[in-house]
Amino acid sequence: MNRPSPARASLRTLAALAALLALLVAHADAFGTQCGQGNPILRKSAPAGLLHLHEDWADGARHARLPRLEPNREANGTVLPRPKTRIAFLGDQGLRPDSLALLKQVKDWKPHAVVHLGDFDYRDNPVAFDAQIDSVFGPHFPYLAAIGNHDLVRWTSHPVLGAGYRDLLAARLRRIPRVADVHCDAPTRDMGEHLVCTIRGVQVHLSGVGTYGAKHAHHLANSLSASNHAWRVCGWHKNQRAYQSGSKPDETGYKVYDSCRAHGAVVATAHEHAYSRTALMGSFEKFEMMNATATHDQLDVRPGSSFAFVTGLGGESVRSLSQKMPDRPWLVRAAGADQNARAAAVLCEFYPGDDPFEAKCEVRDAVRDEETVYDQWTMTTVAPQPKVAIAALESSKTCIQTVDLAMTRPAHLANTDGYAPLAADGAEFSFSARADLPARGRVVAAHLQVMGATGANADTASPLRVDLRLQKPTVPAGLTIQAVRHWYQAVMRDRSRDVVDSDGARVLASREWTADEWEKHEVWVSPNLVPESGVDVAEFAGTMRVRVAASGKGKRGARWVFTGQGDACLAPSLMLHVDTCA
Repeated sequence: MNRPSPARASLRTLAALAALLALLVAHADAFGTQCGQGNPILRKSAPAGLLHLHEDWADGARHARLPRLEPNREANGTVLPRPKTRIAFLGDQGLRPDSLALLKQVKDWKPHAVVHLGDFDYRDNPVAFDAQIDSVFGPHFPYLAAIGNHDLVRWTSHPVLGAGYRDLLAARLRRIPRVADVHCDAPTRDMGEHLVCTIRGVQVHLSGVGTYGAKHAHHLANSLSASNHAWRVCGWHKNQRAYQSGSKPDETGYKVYDSCRAHGAVVATAHEHAYSRTALMGSFEKFEMMNATATHDQLDVRPGSSFAFVTGLGGESVRSLSQKMPDRPWLVRAAGADQNARAAAVLCEFYPGDDPFEAKCEVRDAVRDEETVYDQWTMTTVAPQPKVAIAALESSKTCIQTVDLAMTRPAHLANTDGYAPLAADGAEFSFSARADLPARGRVVAAHLQVMGATGANADTASPLRVDLRLQKPTVPAGLTIQAVRHWYQAVMRDRSRDVVDSDGARVLASREWTADEWEKHEVWVSPNLVPESGVDVAEFAGTMRVRVAASGKGKRGARWVFTGQGDACLAPSLMLHVDTCA
């Protein structure tokens, strides 16, 4: 494949790349965390506290001056939903006929709001995405969204291409009239990272975990702890492999799932282009079902037990269910290409009858016919629990600490256009240890993470060969414990039969890297690059180098990845899992 040089690229492609690489500065704990802290989304004249106040509603300023509706509360302060509150959850939409058919079905259902869980149009065209919403719902309808990986290129506005998704979505929030009783708290940094919205008493916590920003579990725990709403929903785009019906890798970690479960919040995701729902879970990380023999159509959601669903049938495409579904017995409902699914959303009505602690949901195909129902269930909840009780549910100790290392810009990438090929001659990425790397423990997993700038056919592309090399760290000065430890490790290392390259770096592992799909604008995660026995974390005190090259006959299908240019956003990262109890 030819290098996508600026000379051959269109103005639109170049501008999109520039917009992607302008996704500013860093903090780190998972891929995408180098992005964030973008430009403020509020105008100086906008209210400081809420995004939903706006004077230009269709019926005029009279509605904007109406007082905000008071929450529906119980005597103990619990915020209840308003009767028959309807919310549609969807993701992975696109601009296809099935996408439009789904939006029309949702409109006919008469929802009070739509929550879009990322991947908007797949064409890097925010204006077209916004126009599609307007064509069905109009410009003032409450349409809330979390960022997806296919939305990163045009997330922020650009001087050539115009408004990005972020600013168009923020403008839509500002246009929501007060009488809709939908409002969102102003985000502290960027609405792609964490946004809390209330829809007629139902609180939705939107996160960019796995895609954009940092400290997502911390933000979710704090906002959920401060909530006194009976119904809470956590929403983000990506997921863990165990909790979707496909073969996408783990991209969020379990902590966000279990933080929401501990607070009795439902977990809504997308990303995998199919539908699936779990049983009621007592632990996501430990795969504990509350009742494996239940019918799973009656769910008792409360602090400590909840469930998750994937709503990825937005209309762009549909994938088959993984052959490993039998190994995921907690996925009790699923629909994909095998079921001839076309497009569907999760439609939930809160407080449908006499009980404000009850909700009913269904998943109905919007294209095949109205009789094709993939799932239906009733769920109940309870009033929020005291913070002490929640803390007990979250207190289980975990030994695994995840650290994401940002790429140290090597000389051979310094003058590129922000991307590099994973081709026959290979690419090498360097990383340096951070101060927050645990002082003790064993690195039990290390994965290179890169964002694909181009895609490749997994059936015809050559496999990749990837290896991790550790440079010997600098010997500490003086007779210190650290110096003695370093000397001892060096002696033991020299006595071992480790492979050492010409630069004296220890080659930890060399793996073949294959994938079910090499998707553009998706995070590609390498195999584990450390031995099964793990490696002492002290070995990672120096420079780490990861080399990737195409292998096999013909070495077909060069894949290009973003390297970042002028910032660390979307540059390759090295994710380490450290067992601090070892």
